[in-house]
Amino acid sequence: MIDGSPTEAMREERTAMEIDKLKIVEWLHGRGQHARADWVAKTLPDRVDTVRNSGLLATLGLDPADLADQPAK
Repeated sequence: MIDGSPTEAMREERTAMEIDKLKIVEWLHGRGQHARADWVAKTLPDRVDTVRNSGLLATLGLDPADLADQPAK
């Protein structure tokens, strides 16, 4: 039940800030970063929280906005 509480709003916002791990793996493979793609595939959860993992995504050179509208293959 959505009650409009700050906790509920934060949960909804956070859900909207997740990326499918497969998109990240495909993005890395497409740039020839196969070892990093393999590591991401083995290490990260199926849905990657862009806020919680912002440092990791930056290290990978990935801007979440680049993958926002791209479906995973």
